[in-house]
Amino acid sequence: MTSTIPTPPPERDVSAERRDAMRDAVRRRIAAERRRPGPRAAGIRRHLMPLLAAAAVAVLLGATVTVLSLMRSATPPPAHPPAPTSSPAPSPSATLEGFSDVQKTVLRNACVTELKNQVPGQNSAQPRMAKEFVDLDALRLINAVTNTDKTVTVLTDDETLVFCSWHSVAHGSSLPPASRLDLVGYRAHAQWMPGPITMELAVGPGLAPSWYLVVGRTRPEAHTVRVTAGDGTETVPVVDGTFAASVSLRRETGVVPAVQALDRNGQFLAEWHAGQRACAVDPRGTVVFGVRGDPPECVKAVPWH
Repeated sequence: MTSTIPTPPPERDVSAERRDAMRDAVRRRIAAERRRPGPRAAGIRRHLMPLLAAAAVAVLLGATVTVLSLMRSATPPPAHPPAPTSSPAPSPSATLEGFSDVQKTVLRNACVTELKNQVPGQNSAQPRMAKEFVDLDALRLINAVTNTDKTVTVLTDDETLVFCSWHSVAHGSSLPPASRLDLVGYRAHAQWMPGPITMELAVGPGLAPSWYLVVGRTRPEAHTVRVTAGDGTETVPVVDGTFAASVSLRRETGVVPAVQALDRNGQFLAEWHAGQRACAVDPRGTVVFGVRGDPPECVKAVPWH
Protein backbone atom coordinates (compact mmCIF):
# COMPACT_ATOMS: atom_id res chain seq x y z
CA MET A 1 0.00 0.00 0.00
CA THR A 2 1.34 3.39 -1.00
CA SER A 3 0.57 6.51 0.99
CA THR A 4 0.58 10.06 -0.26
CA ILE A 5 2.50 12.17 2.21
CA PRO A 6 1.34 15.78 2.44
CA THR A 7 3.82 18.62 2.13
CA PRO A 8 4.56 20.07 5.60
CA PRO A 9 3.51 23.65 6.31
CA PRO A 10 6.17 26.33 6.83
CA GLU A 11 8.11 25.91 10.05
CA ARG A 12 6.69 27.82 12.98
CA ASP A 13 7.01 27.90 16.74
CA VAL A 14 4.47 25.70 18.49
CA SER A 15 4.35 25.37 22.24
CA ALA A 16 5.04 21.99 23.83
CA GLU A 17 1.55 22.03 25.35
CA ARG A 18 -0.09 22.65 21.95
CA ARG A 19 2.01 19.95 20.29
CA ASP A 20 1.11 17.39 22.96
CA ALA A 21 -2.58 18.30 22.65
CA MET A 22 -2.47 17.79 18.88
CA ARG A 23 -0.75 14.44 19.21
CA ASP A 24 -3.18 13.27 21.91
CA ALA A 25 -6.14 14.28 19.74
CA VAL A 26 -4.85 12.12 16.90
CA ARG A 27 -4.34 9.16 19.22
CA ARG A 28 -7.86 9.53 20.65
CA ARG A 29 -9.32 9.57 17.14
CA ILE A 30 -7.36 6.44 16.19
CA ALA A 31 -8.52 4.69 19.36
CA ALA A 32 -12.14 5.66 18.63
CA GLU A 33 -11.90 4.30 15.07
CA ARG A 34 -10.47 1.02 16.34
CA ARG A 35 -13.46 0.60 18.70
CA ARG A 36 -16.06 1.50 16.03
CA PRO A 37 -17.87 -1.57 14.61
CA GLY A 38 -18.33 -2.07 10.91
CA PRO A 39 -16.17 -2.41 7.79
CA ARG A 40 -13.96 0.61 8.51
CA ALA A 41 -12.98 -0.68 11.94
CA ALA A 42 -12.43 -4.14 10.49
CA GLY A 43 -10.15 -2.67 7.85
CA ILE A 44 -8.16 -0.83 10.49
CA ARG A 45 -7.66 -4.02 12.47
CA ARG A 46 -6.91 -6.05 9.36
CA HIS A 47 -4.28 -3.85 7.86
CA LEU A 48 -0.88 -3.16 9.21
CA MET A 49 0.87 -0.26 10.94
CA PRO A 50 -0.30 -0.46 14.54
CA LEU A 51 1.85 2.24 16.10
CA LEU A 52 -0.03 5.42 15.27
CA ALA A 53 -1.82 4.44 12.09
CA ALA A 54 -3.98 1.84 10.45
CA ALA A 55 -2.45 2.50 7.04
CA ALA A 56 -0.39 5.70 7.08
CA VAL A 57 -1.29 8.61 9.32
CA ALA A 58 0.38 12.00 9.04
CA VAL A 59 0.76 13.51 12.51
CA LEU A 60 1.61 17.17 12.78
CA LEU A 61 4.07 17.69 15.61
CA GLY A 62 4.91 21.37 15.54
CA ALA A 63 6.00 21.68 11.92
CA THR A 64 7.10 18.04 11.54
CA VAL A 65 5.04 15.54 9.54
CA THR A 66 5.78 12.03 10.80
CA VAL A 67 4.57 8.83 9.16
CA LEU A 68 4.92 5.75 11.32
CA SER A 69 4.42 2.20 10.16
CA LEU A 70 5.09 -1.18 11.74
CA MET A 71 4.18 -4.53 10.22
CA ARG A 72 2.29 -6.77 12.63
CA SER A 73 1.49 -10.44 13.05
CA ALA A 74 -2.12 -11.61 13.18
CA THR A 75 -1.15 -14.12 15.85
CA PRO A 76 -1.28 -12.61 19.36
CA PRO A 77 1.77 -12.74 21.61
CA PRO A 78 1.87 -15.13 24.59
CA ALA A 79 -0.82 -14.64 27.21
CA HIS A 80 1.39 -14.38 30.27
CA PRO A 81 4.72 -12.65 30.89
CA PRO A 82 7.69 -14.77 31.96
CA ALA A 83 9.11 -14.41 35.42
CA PRO A 84 11.41 -11.37 35.61
CA THR A 85 15.13 -11.94 35.70
CA SER A 86 17.41 -10.82 38.50
CA SER A 87 20.58 -10.73 36.41
CA PRO A 88 22.25 -7.50 35.23
CA ALA A 89 21.01 -5.86 32.04
CA PRO A 90 22.27 -7.71 28.93
CA SER A 91 25.15 -6.07 27.11
CA PRO A 92 24.36 -4.15 23.91
CA SER A 93 25.56 -5.38 20.54
CA ALA A 94 29.33 -5.14 20.33
CA THR A 95 29.10 -4.22 16.63
CA LEU A 96 26.73 -1.26 17.08
CA GLU A 97 28.77 1.76 16.03
CA GLY A 98 28.15 5.49 16.33
CA PHE A 99 27.23 5.41 20.02
CA SER A 100 29.43 5.40 23.09
CA ASP A 101 29.02 2.64 25.67
CA VAL A 102 27.36 5.15 27.98
CA GLN A 103 24.91 6.19 25.26
CA LYS A 104 24.06 2.57 24.51
CA THR A 105 23.29 1.93 28.16
CA VAL A 106 21.18 5.09 28.39
CA LEU A 107 19.22 4.19 25.24
CA ARG A 108 18.51 0.66 26.41
CA ASN A 109 17.52 1.67 29.93
CA ALA A 110 15.40 4.58 28.71
CA CYS A 111 13.40 2.28 26.42
CA VAL A 112 12.92 -0.36 29.13
CA THR A 113 11.79 2.32 31.58
CA GLU A 114 9.26 3.68 29.11
CA LEU A 115 7.92 0.15 28.55
CA LYS A 116 7.62 -0.50 32.28
CA ASN A 117 5.80 2.80 32.84
CA GLN A 118 3.47 2.46 29.86
CA VAL A 119 -0.27 2.51 30.51
CA PRO A 120 -2.92 1.15 28.11
CA GLY A 121 -3.31 3.33 25.04
CA GLN A 122 -0.27 5.45 25.82
CA ASN A 123 2.21 6.11 22.97
CA SER A 124 0.96 3.05 21.07
CA ALA A 125 -2.10 1.86 19.14
CA GLN A 126 -1.24 -1.83 19.57
CA PRO A 127 -3.80 -3.90 21.49
CA ARG A 128 -1.38 -5.12 24.15
CA MET A 129 1.63 -3.72 25.94
CA ALA A 130 5.00 -5.45 25.67
CA LYS A 131 5.30 -5.74 29.46
CA GLU A 132 2.29 -8.08 29.45
CA PHE A 133 4.27 -10.87 27.76
CA VAL A 134 7.96 -9.88 27.69
CA ASP A 135 10.53 -9.97 30.47
CA LEU A 136 11.64 -6.38 29.94
CA ASP A 137 14.78 -6.78 32.05
CA ALA A 138 16.00 -9.43 29.59
CA LEU A 139 15.84 -7.06 26.60
CA ARG A 140 19.14 -6.01 25.07
CA LEU A 141 19.91 -3.16 22.69
CA ILE A 142 20.81 -4.43 19.21
CA ASN A 143 20.47 -1.34 17.04
CA ALA A 144 19.70 2.38 17.09
CA VAL A 145 19.61 5.32 14.73
CA THR A 146 19.49 9.04 15.46
CA ASN A 147 19.46 12.42 13.79
CA THR A 148 18.82 15.95 15.03
CA ASP A 149 15.04 15.41 15.13
CA LYS A 150 14.46 11.81 16.20
CA THR A 151 16.02 8.70 17.75
CA VAL A 152 14.83 5.09 17.35
CA THR A 153 16.08 2.09 19.31
CA VAL A 154 15.64 -1.65 18.68
CA LEU A 155 15.72 -4.12 21.59
CA THR A 156 15.13 -7.88 21.61
CA ASP A 157 15.00 -11.00 23.73
CA ASP A 158 15.36 -13.09 20.50
CA GLU A 159 11.61 -13.80 20.35
CA THR A 160 10.21 -10.27 20.37
CA LEU A 161 11.43 -7.02 18.85
CA VAL A 162 10.72 -3.84 20.80
CA PHE A 163 10.98 -0.31 19.39
CA CYS A 164 11.16 3.04 21.17
CA SER A 165 11.23 6.44 19.48
CA TRP A 166 11.88 9.92 20.86
CA HIS A 167 11.77 13.40 19.32
CA SER A 168 13.77 16.49 20.17
CA VAL A 169 12.25 19.29 22.22
CA ALA A 170 12.89 22.97 21.47
CA HIS A 171 15.65 22.10 18.98
CA GLY A 172 17.56 20.14 21.64
CA SER A 173 19.01 16.65 21.42
CA SER A 174 16.78 13.81 20.20
CA LEU A 175 18.58 11.41 22.54
CA PRO A 176 16.99 10.59 25.89
CA PRO A 177 16.75 11.89 28.56
CA ALA A 178 16.66 15.32 26.86
CA SER A 179 14.07 14.21 24.28
CA ARG A 180 10.41 13.28 24.59
CA LEU A 181 8.90 9.84 23.90
CA ASP A 182 6.98 9.44 20.63
CA LEU A 183 6.01 5.80 20.63
CA VAL A 184 6.70 2.28 21.77
CA GLY A 185 5.91 -0.81 19.72
CA TYR A 186 6.79 -4.46 19.31
CA ARG A 187 6.81 -7.40 16.94
CA ALA A 188 5.98 -10.79 18.41
CA HIS A 189 7.33 -14.00 16.77
CA ALA A 190 10.47 -12.15 15.74
CA GLN A 191 12.36 -15.43 15.44
CA TRP A 192 10.62 -15.77 12.05
CA MET A 193 10.74 -13.74 8.84
CA PRO A 194 8.82 -13.86 5.53
CA GLY A 195 12.05 -13.78 3.52
CA PRO A 196 15.65 -12.54 3.45
CA ILE A 197 14.77 -8.94 4.39
CA THR A 198 11.88 -6.97 5.83
CA MET A 199 11.27 -3.35 6.78
CA GLU A 200 9.84 -3.09 10.29
CA LEU A 201 9.57 0.64 10.91
CA ALA A 202 9.65 3.76 8.73
CA VAL A 203 9.51 7.25 10.23
CA GLY A 204 9.44 10.44 8.17
CA PRO A 205 9.74 12.77 6.47
CA GLY A 206 11.12 15.21 9.01
CA LEU A 207 11.85 18.90 8.96
CA ALA A 208 14.01 20.37 6.22
CA PRO A 209 16.50 19.06 5.48
CA SER A 210 14.06 16.16 5.28
CA TRP A 211 14.83 12.63 6.31
CA TYR A 212 13.47 9.13 6.80
CA LEU A 213 14.45 6.77 9.60
CA VAL A 214 14.14 3.13 8.47
CA VAL A 215 14.58 0.01 10.62
CA GLY A 216 14.34 -3.64 9.62
CA ARG A 217 15.72 -7.17 9.77
CA THR A 218 17.76 -9.44 7.50
CA ARG A 219 18.84 -13.05 7.25
CA PRO A 220 22.49 -13.94 8.08
CA GLU A 221 23.55 -13.97 4.42
CA ALA A 222 23.06 -10.18 4.20
CA HIS A 223 26.12 -8.08 5.00
CA THR A 224 24.86 -4.57 4.21
CA VAL A 225 21.52 -2.96 3.34
CA ARG A 226 20.93 -0.21 0.80
CA VAL A 227 18.12 2.07 2.03
CA THR A 228 16.45 4.40 -0.49
CA ALA A 229 13.86 7.10 0.19
CA GLY A 230 13.04 9.48 -2.66
CA ASP A 231 16.30 10.90 -3.92
CA GLY A 232 18.27 9.81 -0.84
CA THR A 233 20.24 6.58 -0.43
CA GLU A 234 22.32 5.17 2.41
CA THR A 235 24.13 1.84 2.70
CA VAL A 236 24.37 0.61 6.29
CA PRO A 237 25.87 -2.49 7.93
CA VAL A 238 23.80 -5.34 9.29
CA VAL A 239 24.02 -5.45 13.10
CA ASP A 240 22.76 -8.58 14.86
CA GLY A 241 20.43 -9.30 11.97
CA THR A 242 19.03 -5.74 11.91
CA PHE A 243 19.65 -2.52 10.04
CA ALA A 244 18.86 1.10 10.90
CA ALA A 245 19.40 4.13 8.66
CA SER A 246 18.73 7.86 8.54
CA VAL A 247 18.30 8.91 4.92
CA SER A 248 18.35 12.55 3.86
CA LEU A 249 16.14 13.59 0.95
CA ARG A 250 15.18 16.74 -0.91
CA ARG A 251 11.89 15.57 -2.42
CA GLU A 252 9.19 14.57 0.07
CA THR A 253 5.94 14.04 -1.85
CA GLY A 254 5.16 10.43 -2.75
CA VAL A 255 8.27 8.99 -1.10
CA VAL A 256 8.07 5.24 -0.41
CA PRO A 257 11.19 3.90 1.34
CA ALA A 258 12.71 0.69 -0.02
CA VAL A 259 15.52 -1.56 1.18
CA GLN A 260 17.84 -4.01 -0.58
CA ALA A 261 19.90 -6.72 1.11
CA LEU A 262 23.44 -7.14 -0.23
CA ASP A 263 25.95 -9.91 0.40
CA ARG A 264 29.62 -9.45 1.33
CA ASN A 265 30.49 -8.86 -2.31
CA GLY A 266 27.82 -6.19 -2.74
CA GLN A 267 25.62 -8.50 -4.77
CA PHE A 268 21.84 -8.08 -4.58
CA LEU A 269 19.96 -10.67 -2.50
CA ALA A 270 16.41 -9.40 -1.96
CA GLU A 271 14.37 -6.24 -1.48
CA TRP A 272 11.40 -4.87 0.46
CA HIS A 273 9.43 -1.63 0.22
CA ALA A 274 7.21 0.23 2.67
CA GLY A 275 3.63 -1.00 2.54
CA GLN A 276 4.57 -4.35 1.02
CA ARG A 277 2.19 -7.10 2.10
CA ALA A 278 3.34 -10.54 3.17
CA CYS A 279 1.94 -13.48 5.09
CA ALA A 280 4.24 -16.14 6.54
CA VAL A 281 3.55 -19.23 8.65
CA ASP A 282 5.86 -21.25 10.87
CA PRO A 283 6.20 -25.07 10.52
CA ARG A 284 3.05 -25.55 12.64
CA GLY A 285 1.01 -23.36 10.31
CA THR A 286 0.77 -20.44 12.73
CA VAL A 287 0.80 -17.02 11.07
CA VAL A 288 3.92 -15.31 12.39
CA PHE A 289 4.07 -12.42 9.94
CA GLY A 290 1.30 -10.42 8.31
CA VAL A 291 -2.34 -11.48 8.01
CA ARG A 292 -3.68 -14.71 6.53
CA GLY A 293 -5.47 -14.01 3.27
CA ASP A 294 -3.64 -10.72 2.63
CA PRO A 295 -2.01 -11.65 0.30
CA PRO A 296 -4.08 -14.75 -0.55
CA GLU A 297 -1.25 -17.23 -0.07
CA CYS A 298 1.05 -17.41 2.96
CA VAL A 299 4.66 -18.41 2.42
CA LYS A 300 6.74 -20.56 4.72
CA ALA A 301 8.55 -18.39 7.25
CA VAL A 302 12.31 -18.61 7.47
CA PRO A 303 14.31 -18.36 10.73
CA TRP A 304 15.63 -14.90 11.51
CA HIS A 305 18.97 -16.13 12.89
